[in-house]
Amino acid sequence: MSDAQQVEFEFSEAPPDPQAAMPWRDEWLRAAEALCQRLAVPLNRRAEVRLTQGPILRGRLCLAEEQLWPDGDRHRLVLRIDGITFRLGEMESVVRLDDAERAAEEPPGRPGAET
Repeated sequence: MSDAQQVEFEFSEAPPDPQAAMPWRDEWLRAAEALCQRLAVPLNRRAEVRLTQGPILRGRLCLAEEQLWPDGDRHRLVLRIDGITFRLGEMESVVRLDDAERAAEEPPGRPGAET
């Protein structure tokens, strides 16, 4: 029989590197943004969100927290509007407000159409 020793990690010897997590964070952001794009969620835009429980939220729609593994499960991705957090799977509907507001400001008819 051999004596096996457990390897120890000395975290106190190496100073923490604030840039060490940047590649992971960048990859996570790309995956979360791709998921939102596939589901037509207007991330980082003004939006109106109706949640399945009834409340309607208006404001800038942002990611609320970072997950270690963005696995594409829309029920786990957490979003935020004005400090109110909710899961993507709790959304009943979403409308991008800056498009709706811009359309309301334009005169009726197609742009460039002859009258």
